Amino acid sequence: MEALEQRTKFLMAEFSFVPGLKVGSQLLLSMGKLYVKQKSTDKKTYYRCRKWGKSLGCPGSGYICAEDLRFHLFPPEIHTCLDNELTAAELKLRTKLKAKAEEAHSDLSIIYHDITANEDPNLLAKLPYSSAKQSLKRSRSKLFPSGVRDPPDVERYLES
Repeated sequence: MEALEQRTKFLMAEFSFVPGLKVGSQLLLSMGKLYVKQKSTDKKTYYRCRKWGKSLGCPGSGYICAEDLRFHLFPPEIHTCLDNELTAAELKLRTKLKAKAEEAHSDLSIIYHDITANEDPNLLAKLPYSSAKQSLKRSRSKLFPSGVRDPPDVERYLES
């Protein structure tokens, strides 16, 4: 009964949107938790915890009402997932890295080390260069014809 009572009490919280890992996707960030869009109606847009469909099935959810544009969410204690703050910072860092890889033509390791120079060591432990490298290569490969991926090939392509 207490769980049901807790589930019916909504909090109103500030929120912001952060870019997701998929191109054009956005996640809602509120109180250190990440939410994905579930569905929309004329009056409300519903969101659920990013970890909702994972093995633990976190029940965290909320909605944005068109009238007041505030995020109404269940209390954070209802979340069964781990704290997402580091995940939100990781997503922001990945987005920065991808954007830089698409606009700069220098070596990917140089881009990674330039952007991560002042980042939190805990965050860097979750996103080492070996993990980010493939994602950066995919971002860059969209800019050039097939076969042009290595720095010398990129330089030759840009000079021609």
